[in-house]
Amino acid sequence: MFHTVMGAQVRTMFDEHESPEWRFVYHSLNCEWFYITKIEWEDGEPTGVYMMLIGDVAELQLLLSAKLKATTIGNIYLVTPGHMNGTGHWNHNLLLKIDEVDDVYPGCANINHIYTIHRNGPTELYSSLPDGEWEKNERVVLYDAGPDVLKVVESEMDEQSKRLASIMLASARLHKNDASASNLWLLTPNLEFGGRRPIDMTNAVDYDWVQSHISKSDS
Repeated sequence: MFHTVMGAQVRTMFDEHESPEWRFVYHSLNCEWFYITKIEWEDGEPTGVYMMLIGDVAELQLLLSAKLKATTIGNIYLVTPGHMNGTGHWNHNLLLKIDEVDDVYPGCANINHIYTIHRNGPTELYSSLPDGEWEKNERVVLYDAGPDVLKVVESEMDEQSKRLASIMLASARLHKNDASASNLWLLTPNLEFGGRRPIDMTNAVDYDWVQSHISKSDS
């Protein structure tokens, strides 16, 4: 669950919006939450893309089952603490699927969730520590992004791999095959790229930016 303080509300000289705006919110528990793309449409054209923060599965289900007018839900990302994702720090990944699993035994009944995320391929994360038993119980699918989403992600990863190879080759050419100088350039935050490392700039827009820089340096 998220919360904030009244002092965080954005105040303006104009009439208050129907939805108050806040400068920051807190997440009160060290557990998973959802980061959701919400797209609004008008006359068949997108008029705005917003990100929603939802703190638990029940609220996400209400959103997904709601009859939204001129609004669609795009990609959903699962944000997880380090003890859950195994990295030791907070991380976010594209959510592919949510399964609900009952864990019932004498004197107790728990509801657990198994999240399938995309992290170098489909990977399962668990809302509770697996004990070798409950995770084998029957699963009920609460959300499934579908195979098309996975195909798009894997296609983009292939394209990013090709762009990375192209950046590395261009760096070698730019530094006249001096491996040390080339690697230093690739791995050093560059002010011309907003403080990012060239090796990380593999999405389509950033790649064009790097290529343009290299072309100017070659000329």
